[in-house]
Amino acid sequence: MDISSPVNSAEPEIEFLILADQVEAVNGKLYMMGGGLEHIDVADFQSPIFLGLAVGISVPWQATNREHQVSVTVQNADAVRLAALDGQFNVGRPPSVEVGASQRTIIAAKIPVTLAAEGTYVVMGTVNGRPGPRVTFRAISLAHQGIG
Repeated sequence: MDISSPVNSAEPEIEFLILADQVEAVNGKLYMMGGGLEHIDVADFQSPIFLGLAVGISVPWQATNREHQVSVTVQNADAVRLAALDGQFNVGRPPSVEVGASQRTIIAAKIPVTLAAEGTYVVMGTVNGRPGPRVTFRAISLAHQGIG
């Protein structure tokens, strides 16, 4: 079994999707604060919040030097799309990488999303239309906590 690429796949796959307060990708490294959050305190449901997204994508050797599509969407419990991050990426083959080795590309972004009310929301990722991980989080009103 080749441990350097996703199981039985010649296509890129999302390895991880993490929600955070702050995210940044620098030189292939991911920096985050408040990572792995599962609830967000919202002061005003009429104003957008900024959701930090960290996405790690494993790109097998056969899929390098090609353009790929990535999409991360935020939906409410009724599957209504509230926000999205759509883009393209292309991972090359540096001379230092072994023939046949997979590579990881990191995407870090902060997207605005307006959450209509308290409740559960879903963040989903796809690469080239193929589903990846799903992460849920809960929006909680600061007013119900006696704050704000």
